[in-house]
Amino acid sequence: MVEGQPVEGFEFKCPSGFSAVFRKMKLAEQVKAAKNKNKPQNNFARNLLTACWLSTSDAGPYDFDTESVPPWDDLLAGDRFYLLLKLSNTSGNETPSYRARCPHCSKRKPYDININPDDPDSHFVFRKLEPEVFDHIKERGNRFDGELLDGRRIVYKLPTGTTENKVSKVDEASQPVAFLRDVLLEVEGLEHIHPKAIMQLDVDEVEHVQDMIDERNCGVDTTVELDCVNCMEEFDIDVPLSVIFEPGRRTRSRQQKRRAEKRKKRSSQAGA
Repeated sequence: MVEGQPVEGFEFKCPSGFSAVFRKMKLAEQVKAAKNKNKPQNNFARNLLTACWLSTSDAGPYDFDTESVPPWDDLLAGDRFYLLLKLSNTSGNETPSYRARCPHCSKRKPYDININPDDPDSHFVFRKLEPEVFDHIKERGNRFDGELLDGRRIVYKLPTGTTENKVSKVDEASQPVAFLRDVLLEVEGLEHIHPKAIMQLDVDEVEHVQDMIDERNCGVDTTVELDCVNCMEEFDIDVPLSVIFEPGRRTRSRQQKRRAEKRKKRSSQAGA
């Protein structure tokens, strides 16, 4: 970019109503994001959003200064994922590739995932924050009252960027415990919410808490339906965050073109 040239900004409006203006990613940032996409402990999401953020148009339900860089980890997890999705898509990565294994024929094939939130054919489903939930967070913060199936009172929060960071740092078997430890703020009868106490919850209690959260939550449903290119059967996959930074169709086409040109050049040199 020529020094002094104005930066083109793109406004993203999140499912919660939070709106901010971002510039496109630079190549160095995209490469770094691709390398760190599976390492949340490196704070890549926070650093990438901060680097590309230009201004905040509307704080939505959040209580923070719109003149300062937003605390990305305090945003609802659905909002943060949406921003990363839009940033990757606006920067040119329209259809990232994801290798998925069909459960019917066991063949693993690459699939192009449409991540464009504005495209009716997007593989993702987007859910906005309901007005009453918006008002609740605006007035009381991200704290909700509820009850377990056994009648105990609980206070919980909707998952945030911090929740995702904590969950992704542990192995898959430990993720439900890490999730509940972060979203459960108070449980009647427990002075401290520690892993051992969470492990003693009945499975249906855990599902009940998840249902309460899902009822109020907003964001992106990343479970998509694909048609197997081998056996033509339909199957569902849960697309991970890392996929949105994979090279897309445009990038792969350019790579394939360069490889073809190199092969042609080597062939002509060999025949000379």
